[in-house]
Amino acid sequence: MRNLLAFEIARRLEMPFVAWARPVDVILNGEYKGCYQLCDQMEVNPGRVDITEMETTDTEGEALGGGYFIEVDAYAYDEPEGEFFISQYGIPVTIKSPDDGGTPEQHNYIRNYFNRMEDLVFRYCFGRDGREDYRDIFDVESFIKHFIVGELSGNTDTYWSTYMYKDRNDPALHTGPVWDFDLAFDNDIRTYPIHNTAGDFLYRFRQASAANGMHDFANRIIIDDERTASDISRIWSRARNEHELTAGSMMAYTDSLARELDASQQLNFLRWPIMNEWVHQNPQIWGSYAAEVNNVKSYLTQRFNDLDKLMRYDPEYSGVTLPVAPLSGIMLRNGCITYGGDFEVYTPDGRQVFSGSGSTPTLQRGIYIVRSGKAIAKVAVR
Repeated sequence: MRNLLAFEIARRLEMPFVAWARPVDVILNGEYKGCYQLCDQMEVNPGRVDITEMETTDTEGEALGGGYFIEVDAYAYDEPEGEFFISQYGIPVTIKSPDDGGTPEQHNYIRNYFNRMEDLVFRYCFGRDGREDYRDIFDVESFIKHFIVGELSGNTDTYWSTYMYKDRNDPALHTGPVWDFDLAFDNDIRTYPIHNTAGDFLYRFRQASAANGMHDFANRIIIDDERTASDISRIWSRARNEHELTAGSMMAYTDSLARELDASQQLNFLRWPIMNEWVHQNPQIWGSYAAEVNNVKSYLTQRFNDLDKLMRYDPEYSGVTLPVAPLSGIMLRNGCITYGGDFEVYTPDGRQVFSGSGSTPTLQRGIYIVRSGKAIAKVAVR
């Protein structure tokens, strides 16, 4: 149920790929084995991680640019040599696709690309110094959505295992899909009860597990980059207001899963009588299926309240509200928007890509909404 709940949160945040999954009863050679989760494999394939699957001949030019599917992986050191790398800041990364870590050219490309992104995250001033910004090659939107799933679900392993991907002809590394929530929803003795961490994000607590370097990596983006707080507020508020990411709706979804699983769980705990036993990290023995479900629901109620404060929930947010006054005096040069005052730049779906004065960093091709005070303009960057 915890995995299914987390996947539903990811859907309501509109993450581009969320694993299909459902509970199943497994009978093997006539013997009942229990209740399991049948789920998509985390792999490059249409409808899964839907990026270009590389061939061994893709070793130069545009073809060398993707697609790559990688995992920041605390267990990477156990992988065969050549199928993982350790970044320059010590983050362990497993190459999931291309197979076997790719050709030497492919392996070196994604390792160097990750190092370049990481260097921008750790060393530079987030675009303020006029140099390249990590956001030019790292998709912050997907990272924040992945972060929100981890925080709302209370997943203490969010940065222990973190998938990322880069497609061909796309300069950005994206974060996702989400995965592995058996210790989430207040099911980890190391952080239980999560409400006691309400004054800060869960991932920042010492007891939360992470691959080497990932606490610092996440802090640089979530805490140190002053632009991220407004990004989190926007993404969180939009999902809360427009996509039913609410305590009431998620508890109703939990109830629907509980009903679907009821007959199966009775058989499962006859086959595996562990309801009243300590299993791995669970912090308490609640004594019954109904009590376990109620614990998850109680957690959700409190967690929404806590995160509304931390993520600066805006109950009025509904995307970009476009004023009617036209904005003039905008200049375009080499993919940068320049204006003689304070201004903000948004994508048509409401994602803020710039706030400040002077000139934006180089923007990708597309349509942007430029706003200054109550005046706006629509600008095409070519």
